[in-house]
Amino acid sequence: MDDIQKRGIYDYNRVRRWGKKVNDEKGLFSLKILIIPLNISNIHWALTSINFDKKQIFYYDPLNGDGREIRKNLSKYIEDEYLSINGEILSTIEEKWDS
Repeated sequence: MDDIQKRGIYDYNRVRRWGKKVNDEKGLFSLKILIIPLNISNIHWALTSINFDKKQIFYYDPLNGDGREIRKNLSKYIEDEYLSINGEILSTIEEKWDS
C-alpha cells in the first residue's frame, strides 16, 4: 500500500495507473469484486476486497487490525477513480471489516 499513501498521506497521482490495467472503458468498475492482498509493514498479511456492485470495502486481518487508514485511502481512491472515468462523483462507499 506504499503507492496509495506516502508517509500516511493519500495521493491519487501515485496510483491513477492502477485502473488502466483493466482493459475496459469502465476500468475497475467493470469488475464485480477486486481482491487486494496487503503486506503490512513486512510483518504479516491482510486482505482487502472491494465489492463494486454493493459499494463496499471489506478488510480482513488475522491479527485483528482494523485497517482504518487503508480502508479510508481505498475509499478515496475508488471515488477519485470514478470521478476520473465518469466525470461525476460516486455515492459513498461503505467500509466494513472482519478481523
